[in-house]
Amino acid sequence: MGHSNLWEFWWSIALQTVTEYHGGGKCLTRVRLRNRFVTTTIIFNLIALSLLIYRQLNISHVDLWVLVPYLLFLVFLWTRARLLKSRVAELVDLAAHRAGLQRVMRRGKVTESQSTPQVEVPANTVN
Repeated sequence: MGHSNLWEFWWSIALQTVTEYHGGGKCLTRVRLRNRFVTTTIIFNLIALSLLIYRQLNISHVDLWVLVPYLLFLVFLWTRARLLKSRVAELVDLAAHRAGLQRVMRRGKVTESQSTPQVEVPANTVN
């Protein structure tokens, strides 16, 4: 099982694009990537939170040692989401570069044309 399969087990990415046509052959395409929970993430978190709440309601003191593993799991989920989003952003950049598009920074500066970036795309990521 590759790393991308592990990420897909916990997260998916929603990609949204909007293209503005400014006339004279000028277009601006905006891309937005958002993390989305998958069913396994929701179910696992609901079960874990239910067990934690049930345990805390049935004991007289607060057990922080029980919360620490769950908090570590949340940190794990957050880092996996960021890594997946970063990887998808690389693929979007590569596809845009191959289509002849130039990246425009927030201040309106166009990035310098570089040689074609080399991004390795595993065959099983394309559906």
